Amino acid sequence: MSESRTPLSRRDLLAGAAAAAAAAVTATPAQLLASTDAWRADLVPPSPAGNGTMLGIPFEKHDRVRVAIVGTGLRGRSVLGELLAIDGVEITAVADIVAEKAQMAVALCTKAGRPAPAVFTNGERDFERLVQRADIDFVYTATPWPWHTPVMRAALLAGKHCGSEVPIALTTEQAWELVELSE
Repeated sequence: MSESRTPLSRRDLLAGAAAAAAAAVTATPAQLLASTDAWRADLVPPSPAGNGTMLGIPFEKHDRVRVAIVGTGLRGRSVLGELLAIDGVEITAVADIVAEKAQMAVALCTKAGRPAPAVFTNGERDFERLVQRADIDFVYTATPWPWHTPVMRAALLAGKHCGSEVPIALTTEQAWELVELSE
């Protein structure tokens, strides 16, 4: 069975696209979302247990930053390459459940004239040993999404600064847990 359709002219398509673009650029983001903050109800954090906020908290300046990377697949090694190009960044440890990927990361470090980082490849939770090291200032995760929050949680509990690929959490509850741990 064939449908009868009226062909859309180029003029009609461009006119429709222009109208949609004009509507989008004349509205402010707040108008697009809502006129009140009621839409943010799910973003209200649970009551912190005596914790303050991290807003405005100054951090010590470091002449060198010692970084560990959890997840050394394609994305992790890409980030590693970017970090190796920054003066003052030292890669002190890498972790992956696939030993060959971790060794590729080590090879990137040594090829760049840097010391070989410590390697953690003893199972999917070996990052918990990695974050306990005293020679790590910052933990970065490039693992599959379900592991972002566990890695960040472990890093924060060990007193480390941390960063993650997007998303850092899969649920609002996980995100607020990380905010509270940070604070």
